[in-house]
Amino acid sequence: MRKSSDIFRHKLAELIANTNSNPTRFAREAGFYPAQVRNWLDGENIPGLDALDQIARFFGVPAASLISEGPIPEVITKEPTDDEILARITTALKAAKQSEHTSINEEEKELLRVFSALDKDERARHLGLMRITADPLSRDKAETGEKSKKSG
Repeated sequence: MRKSSDIFRHKLAELIANTNSNPTRFAREAGFYPAQVRNWLDGENIPGLDALDQIARFFGVPAASLISEGPIPEVITKEPTDDEILARITTALKAAKQSEHTSINEEEKELLRVFSALDKDERARHLGLMRITADPLSRDKAETGEKSKKSG
C-alpha cells in the first residue's frame, strides 16, 4: 500500500494536468503559495485538512479521493458561477495582501483591489463586461446587436 503523501502528490499532479494548468497557476488560483504546492508535488508533505478541503472544492472532487487509493471520480466540467469566480478572486486578493512574494504582478494586484471594493452587483456587471471583452465571439455578437439597435 502506498503512503498518503505519494497518493496525494500523484492525484494532485493529475488534476493539475487535466485542467491544462501548471503548479504555479494552480497555487495562485486556489490561494496557496507556489512553494507549498511544490512541496506537495515533491512528496515532502501533504496539506492539512483545511487545505485538502480547499483543493477538493477547487477541483470539484471529494476530499477523501485525494488521499485514498483508486481513481479520482469524474470531474464534471462546468462554467464557474459568478460567486465561484468572486470567491477565487477574493482568495487571490487575500494571498496578495499576505505576501509580497506572490506570483501576481502589481497590475493584477491593483485589479484585485479595485474589484474587491465594488459591491456584488457591480462585480457581476464588470465580470460580464470582462467576459464579453475576453471572448471574441461574444464581443462580435454584442457589437452586431448594438449596430442593429442603432440602425433600427
